[in-house]
Amino acid sequence: MTHAIRAPRGPRLARLIEVGPVALAIVLIGIFLQAYVAWTPQATSPDNKVIVGQDYLSFYTAGRLGLTSEPWRTYDRSSHEAMQRQVSLEVKGAAPDGAPPKQGGYVWFGYPPTYLTVVTPFAALPYVVALHVFLAATALVFGLAVWTILRSWKAVLFAFAYPGAMCAFVFGQNAFLTAGFIGLALAVLPRAPLVAGLLIGALCIKPQLGLVFPVIFLATGRARAFSGAVLGVAISIGLTLVLFGPETWRAWVAYSELSRAQLLENSVVGFGKMQSVFAVARYFGSGVGGAYALQAGVALVVAALVARLWRSEAAYEVKAAAAIAATLMMTPFCLVYDLLVLIPAIAFLTRAGLRDGFAPGEPWLLGLIATTPVVATLSFEAPSFVAGPIGVAVLFGWCLWRGRARVPAGTEIPASA
Repeated sequence: MTHAIRAPRGPRLARLIEVGPVALAIVLIGIFLQAYVAWTPQATSPDNKVIVGQDYLSFYTAGRLGLTSEPWRTYDRSSHEAMQRQVSLEVKGAAPDGAPPKQGGYVWFGYPPTYLTVVTPFAALPYVVALHVFLAATALVFGLAVWTILRSWKAVLFAFAYPGAMCAFVFGQNAFLTAGFIGLALAVLPRAPLVAGLLIGALCIKPQLGLVFPVIFLATGRARAFSGAVLGVAISIGLTLVLFGPETWRAWVAYSELSRAQLLENSVVGFGKMQSVFAVARYFGSGVGGAYALQAGVALVVAALVARLWRSEAAYEVKAAAAIAATLMMTPFCLVYDLLVLIPAIAFLTRAGLRDGFAPGEPWLLGLIATTPVVATLSFEAPSFVAGPIGVAVLFGWCLWRGRARVPAGTEIPASA
């Protein structure tokens, strides 16, 4: 069924193919960093509505409120919005005429208190410092995940040269953290199921990205992984109760209905920025009930298919990649930067291909899948945004097709895990 990729003839061409992508990745990262450093002073100017790390402003503001004696005010919109204005003033300063700095639209914070535990320590630092420490720490988790899968510094370099990684960096998003947790959990699952479960439990900071894992753990009888996930959730919730008190949870529960209506059902961020079946249905005119029904139907079918795949004798890497695609297809709320987790999925399939041989055209297909989130960002007001969900669906379908092949005994637990 599979065929190994043949090395090109001619040492010069072989050397070019080996060195060329590495050089290109270094150039891309260098150009990005140069542009980012040049842009940062503009983003801290009082005359610019944009602030460096625009999305991180929401996290930092929540963390600042978490440091107060009333952390529950994180889920009071007026308090959160007022703190955002205060942070903008601290970062940008007043305009030369004494006017307050210009500010873009309000950046919503709908995360559960478990995420408040993550962002609050960084809020003890000045904003710009906190932003880059946060990005460095979360990027380390992402890089570790890619390294654990492929054991290659080149793979890590390519991962950070990926436009999706640069997007997460520019907006100060948490995609490095969530993609890192998922990729690392799947990488260590065969040999350290309890650790993998703890990592999945830590996804309760963004629980909509972990919907597939209970299905997998229960379908395959992975009791230790399931127990680890439950323990991870319990630890996360326990920390929030100790640090922020039960009132913060009550405030979040009351606030979550408004968040669901604003962020998901009516999408103040725009359905064109979302990458789910629910968002596609809403974008093309479906009512809320119809979109929920379609999303639920897709989620049930995907859950059944991924459970069947994980019970099969398919290569572990194929199962891992399918799990990543499945969890993206099952969630109703997924934004473009969340698709960064496709990089660990592609890394798993690359590892299988390097070991067992790639199917004809597979490297090109994986490259095409990797471009779909980029295409999705070309216009958030045009149907091109559906490229993201289509790429995820193609990846899932490819994993199901690849999963038809049985692998020899002993290959399910990869040496690099």
